[in-house]
Amino acid sequence: MDDLTLIRKEIMFDIAGYWQRIRVARLRFASLPTVNSWKERRKARAIKQELVAEIAHAQRLVGYATDAFAEIQKEGSTPQ
Repeated sequence: MDDLTLIRKEIMFDIAGYWQRIRVARLRFASLPTVNSWKERRKARAIKQELVAEIAHAQRLVGYATDAFAEIQKEGSTPQ
């Protein structure tokens, strides 16, 4: 297995992990209970903000990894 193939596989593994993080955060977000008291709402809002930030961060990581994968693909397709 050459270096480019290994790098491609690692990037794809990373992307799959980032998508898993997004799925988990979305599931946690969807499963948050409806709360009534202001104290519980404030706590729930903080958790929601944390989950939204996690989703945004993982989406950025997917973008970076996708760009890196495209660069590797270009590098691998050009003769040396």
